[in-house]
Amino acid sequence: MALAERIGASVDAVSAIERGINTPSLATAAALVRELAIDANALFGKTDYRTDIVAQRLVQEAELVLLAETLDADGIKLLVELARVLGVVHTAPPKGDATAVATASKSKS
Repeated sequence: MALAERIGASVDAVSAIERGINTPSLATAAALVRELAIDANALFGKTDYRTDIVAQRLVQEAELVLLAETLDADGIKLLVELARVLGVVHTAPPKGDATAVATASKSKS
């Protein structure tokens, strides 16, 4: 089975990605990383730390999109609620906001 078929993309789309003509969508990038068992950086040809974080985030976002496609309406509601809770817990306070920093510190303890 051809790579394009295994990741649910057209041969032309994979060819354009390989030649650097197009950038893969989030879902296609996640499928390529998974199917080829490569690091996201290898897909994008990046090596610096900051780019590594961005590439990892793109793949994780794509995985969320793929997961969401498999959920029913109740599952989507739960996923959105979980994301909101995580956003509250893991969102950094604005720089220089002493009140927000103090509040965030208290909520973590």
